Amino acid sequence: MASCILSLDKILSQSVKRLSISGCDFLCDCRPRIAISSLVWLLLDSFGGNVPLLGSMLSLKTALVRPAAYSSDCCKGGELGQCCGSCAECTGDDDHSGRCVLLGGMSTAVNLELVAHAGMLIFGRDLRWCPTFSNLKTLLLNDWCVAIDFRALLCILEHSPVLEKLTLQLCKRQEFITVLAGNCYPLEKLPAISEHLNTVEIRCRDIDGRVCRILKFLSRFVSVTQINIKLSAQLSTCFSFETWLSASPANDDDYS
Repeated sequence: MASCILSLDKILSQSVKRLSISGCDFLCDCRPRIAISSLVWLLLDSFGGNVPLLGSMLSLKTALVRPAAYSSDCCKGGELGQCCGSCAECTGDDDHSGRCVLLGGMSTAVNLELVAHAGMLIFGRDLRWCPTFSNLKTLLLNDWCVAIDFRALLCILEHSPVLEKLTLQLCKRQEFITVLAGNCYPLEKLPAISEHLNTVEIRCRDIDGRVCRILKFLSRFVSVTQINIKLSAQLSTCFSFETWLSASPANDDDYS
């Protein structure tokens, strides 16, 4: 389904294996429900309106979810698309309070990409009931998981016990709040993460202070030899964190 209006409250099937919804708007009075237990591959890209509620998809292997910037699950009280932190959308006190909207249905995925725009709250909201991604081996996240601190990123890493590769796709820094209500980790008390994590790739425009802090933080979990930096301005440029450190020694204050 591409570039269309979906006025429906559910999408059901017992046989569909691949589902692609791109550039569409879900227009209905409540969250539409997608319940396709046979689904193996899922693409929800640039969709607006009500973010759909995903049912259990036990066969799911690969999923990419990227809500549009104008999705209904954005803060209505903040200024310029930012999060106020207190409205129903920010706190998760909405029509599906007490359960995941997206993440629960993707808990069996092997490959997962979760991309959100500034002010988009759905992933941070779902982390209140973060499922265990028991099969997840490759994970791509963008700025939303490190918008203010690393609690959202930590939560996902802790719930991904067999993760092998993590990719962080960072755009130019934006000041917005990722709401992670419920259990929040003190950053000085770090949870255990996957012992299989052996590759971390950071895609960014340049190495600024935020990237430096992320590098220092990730080095607590993986060896610096396993962290690669890829500059988007020079797509062919990919080098290790260790190489960058040796070429550009920095004061510890740069990473605080």
